[in-house]
Order: sequence, then structure tokens, then C-alpha cells
Amino acid sequence: MIASHFPALQVIVPLLAASLCVLLRRGTAAWLLALAASWSCAVIAAALWLRVLESGPISYMLGSWAAPWGIEYRIDAVNAFVLLLVSTIGGMALFGLNGFVIGPVIAAMFMAAWDIFARARQDELIEPPSV
Repeated sequence: MIASHFPALQVIVPLLAASLCVLLRRGTAAWLLALAASWSCAVIAAALWLRVLESGPISYMLGSWAAPWGIEYRIDAVNAFVLLLVSTIGGMALFGLNGFVIGPVIAAMFMAAWDIFARARQDELIEPPSV
């Protein structure tokens, strides 16, 4: 499943998008591709953060090599949160000067969605008392 490769996609998506942006002739198309890539990285980061909260730290081996010889991505709760924060800020930064207006609106929507999710998750964790 593709969700198991989210740690690698968090690196690959921006690299591929940057390569394609160089090849595009129109600035608007390159900007839209960069915007889509940065917000897809934010979505991937949110999915990684949720997965870490549910099941603990993630260890991803690149190329199926063991850690002393290969590269291992290890994502814990703090790493996933920082990844989510940086990805979201990167998506807002693409708006440039409009980011001064649009950025706070997006941040407010992000915080509202975060609060809704946290309350829904809290309701799931609260179990009714057994009689």
C-alpha cells in the first residue's frame, strides 16, 4: 500500500516536483505544480503524524538495507509534528505577498481543523463507564 511509503514520498515528491518545475515553460504551471507538491507533502505529513500517534514511531528502511549500512528514516511524534508544521508553512509561503492575507486565513482554518480533530479523537478515547 502507498501509505507504507509515506516517509520516502515526503522526500521524493518535492524533488520530482522541483525537477518538473524547471522543465515547465510557463511560470503559472510551475507555481501550480509547486503548490500541489507542497500541499501534498503537508497531507502526507499529517497522515504520518496520525500514524505515529496511533502506533508509535515509524522506522523506514530505504532499499531494504539494515541501519548500519543503509539509510533509515525514523519518525516519532515530535519529528512528525515538525514535519507537518514545516510542510504547512511551505505551502503558505508559496502565496508570496498574498501570504500576509491568505496565510493567516489558512492558519486559522488549519487550527480549526486541528481542534475539531482533537475533540473527535478525545471523544473516541473516552469510554463509557462499565456497570
